[in-house]
Amino acid sequence: MALSKQEGSGFNSYVDPPDSESSSPEREWSFQDELKARRKIDFSVLPLLYLGLLFFQLDRMNLASALTGGFAADIHVSQDTINLGNQLMFLGIVILEIPSNMLLQKIGPRKYISGQVITFGFVASMQVFLRDREGFLASRIILGLAEAGYIPGACYTLSTWYTKRELSKRVAIFFFGMFSGNAISPVLASGILKLDGAQGMRGWQWLFLIEGVATVVVGIALLLLLPGSPDQPDPLLSPGLVRFKGPERAILQKRLELDDSERRHGSQGMHIPLSLVWKTVSHWRRWFHFLSSFCVFSTWSPLTTYTPTIIMYVKTASMWVMLSISGLMVGTQYYRGNDVPFYSNGLRIQIIMVAVGMAFAILQTIIYRVHNWRVAQGKHYSEKAPRIYVP
Repeated sequence: MALSKQEGSGFNSYVDPPDSESSSPEREWSFQDELKARRKIDFSVLPLLYLGLLFFQLDRMNLASALTGGFAADIHVSQDTINLGNQLMFLGIVILEIPSNMLLQKIGPRKYISGQVITFGFVASMQVFLRDREGFLASRIILGLAEAGYIPGACYTLSTWYTKRELSKRVAIFFFGMFSGNAISPVLASGILKLDGAQGMRGWQWLFLIEGVATVVVGIALLLLLPGSPDQPDPLLSPGLVRFKGPERAILQKRLELDDSERRHGSQGMHIPLSLVWKTVSHWRRWFHFLSSFCVFSTWSPLTTYTPTIIMYVKTASMWVMLSISGLMVGTQYYRGNDVPFYSNGLRIQIIMVAVGMAFAILQTIIYRVHNWRVAQGKHYSEKAPRIYVP
């Protein structure tokens, strides 16, 4: 089938070529019809999940800016307490990472993801009332528990809409929500902190309040606009702005069946036995990837928390997220109060951890290549259908 060049910008620029099966007699629709249906996903499901991640990151990052506005001094906590609070937040994410994804697949993304964003935003806005160490530590672990599972849950939701070939680009776009939050956070904070003293509130209080309430608004938007899955494309509380017609629903479901005959319909109602969880956790060939993420991500949290302060002086994806967040949890202790203002020891530890992470990444690549070579030689281990790892 001859195709004309596709034009566009933004999400439109990510136009995938037709799959090799597009001329298969099993397909009863044109590529143009499929492209039209897929663009509706690109302009509804994808940007909404992206927006949720962006605001999660804003609320996670604003503590760094609050510290420059006198937050720690106002609630009478030390830098060690700030580090412990961040550590507890990441611990909360790790604890509920797998259970939250099991719950999401049971009740569906329309309810779970929307409720999660609203809960997180509410807790984030309530930080305006923080007065002491105990309240700060409690708020951080609750924020972690509320955030747990969003990233793998959103990736799972995307996988219920897109074929394997399309998914990697969409997941990459989704993760730009995190980087966008990193970029926007200090810019927004610099303006909001200027409200210091307005209505008798400190600048950091305005920061927590405004960004927390904005996150609640995003959660409500998800309730009103987020489609569920190809078999339940309507949002929970409204018809939605982007509507999938009957033929489009059939196309979206059928093309996923052709892409993977074992894929089940929908995004909820799936029972995940503990044996499957254990099988995923014990798949050792992926562990070096997890450990690499642990090492590299451990350098991220201290930089995101203390970079503004330094400038003043000068299925599951769950395992990957759990180890990455664990790295963030460890990294909260890299920058210590006795190492100010340039945190030389902390930076030295970060360099070491990046080097270790690179070593694990190299080892992971070697393990994958050796495995693929053994499969090619007919050495299938005990697996009936051995996996082939693709870069």
